[in-house]
Amino acid sequence: MALIFDPASQGTTLTSHWKELVMDRQDAAKLGAQKPFVPLEEEQLRDAAEMLYPVHAVGYNWLQSNRVSAQRLADEIERITAYYRSKGKRCEQVILVTHSMGGLVARACALLPGMNERILGVVHGVMPAIGAPATYKRMRAGFEGAAQIILGRNAADCTAVMANAPGPLELLPTAQYKAWTNRGERHWLRASYRAIGQRGMPEEMDSFLGEDDPYAKIYLNNSADWWKLVREDLVDPAGREDRERAAREGNVAVLKDPPTPDFDKFAKKMDMAMTLHQQIEDRYHPNTYAYYAADPQRPAWNEINWKCAPMVPGDPAKAQLADDDLNGMLELRFGEYHCHFFTLRGGTGLGDGTVPAESGGAPKPHIVQIFKHEGKLKSHDSYDHQFSYNATIAQAVTLYSIIRIVSASANFKKT
Repeated sequence: MALIFDPASQGTTLTSHWKELVMDRQDAAKLGAQKPFVPLEEEQLRDAAEMLYPVHAVGYNWLQSNRVSAQRLADEIERITAYYRSKGKRCEQVILVTHSMGGLVARACALLPGMNERILGVVHGVMPAIGAPATYKRMRAGFEGAAQIILGRNAADCTAVMANAPGPLELLPTAQYKAWTNRGERHWLRASYRAIGQRGMPEEMDSFLGEDDPYAKIYLNNSADWWKLVREDLVDPAGREDRERAAREGNVAVLKDPPTPDFDKFAKKMDMAMTLHQQIEDRYHPNTYAYYAADPQRPAWNEINWKCAPMVPGDPAKAQLADDDLNGMLELRFGEYHCHFFTLRGGTGLGDGTVPAESGGAPKPHIVQIFKHEGKLKSHDSYDHQFSYNATIAQAVTLYSIIRIVSASANFKKT
C-alpha cells in the first residue's frame, strides 16, 4: 500500500496521493456508498500507517472448482503468515482484496475450518456474487470480441471447455438471481415475441423459460427443450469422434461396464457448481466491503432474451429446434410447417460489461459497506469489468476499506 504520510515531513503530513485519492473524496455520493458512510479520520490513518502492508498475489485456475482454489488460498495464507512470523514479525491475519471470480474463492475460503479467524477482512471488486447470465450466453453463443480467440468463438468451442470444468459453471446464475426490470424482478431467461392475444390483436409477449429451478430446468435439462444450457453432442466432441471412428473401423473394445454418457460427465461438474452455490449463499466474512458497477454505458447481460420480431403462431417454449448456428441464431419450428428465427439479444442491464448490477449489488444486506458506481452520469468513473482496479474510484474505495478493516479490528494495537 502506498505511503500514507510523507517521510520528508517527519511523518506529519499526508502524502498528496492519499489526500487526493482518499481523504478529498470522503463523501457518500462521490464514492457511491450504499450504506451509512463513516468518514476516515486522520488519526486512523496515522495508526494504520504504523503497520506493514506487504502485498502477495495468489493466483488460481479458473477452470477448477472455487472450492479447490479456496483450499489453495488457505494454504497460501498459512504459508505467508508463517514466513513473516519466522522473520520476527507479528502476522496472524490477512486482508483479502479480490477481483471478480476471486470473490467466490475468498468466500469459500472463509468457510474452511479456522480460516474465518485468519482473515481480518475482505474487499470484493466487481464480484458476480449470485452469478452472471453472460455465462449462459457464452455457452450458447460464444464469447465477445477478442476473447473469442482464446476462450471460444461459438457454443461448440465454449461447451467443450466450460461443460467439463466446474469453475465456469459456478459463474452461472444461482437460484437467487433475478433480473431487475421496469416491471420489477423477474426470471432471467425468456423468449420475447409477437402473437395474437386474448383480445384478438397482436401483442408483445414473453415466455419465461426454466423458471423456478434453473438447475433442473435449464442447467441439468437434457430433454429436447431448445433453451437448455448444454447440448450433449458438444460436451466431448473429441471423444465422440474417437468412438465413431473406432466403430467405423471395427475397433470397438468390449467393456465390462458401458461408458459414462457425456451428459452425465457434465452433470457431475454441474452438481459441484450447485454445491458451491449452496455453501456460499449469503455467506460473507463479517468484515467485508465491496464495490460494483451499475453503469448504463457498460451494459451487461442481466437477462437472456431470445427474440423474434415477426408474429409467431404459438408459445416458443413449446417449439422444436430446427437449426442452431451456435452464435445466437435459432430456427424454431411451430407445428409441421411454420419456422421462425430467434436471435439472442445483447446485454442491456446496468453493469460493467460482464457482471450485472443485480449480482454485483447482491452482498449489500450482508456486509459492512458496498459502493455502487454508476458511471459518468453520476460523476463516477466508468470502468470495464476486467480493468476495474485501474479506475481511480475503485482504488479510492479499496484503500478506504482497508483502513476501515484495520481500524475496526478488535486486535488492532499501536506498535
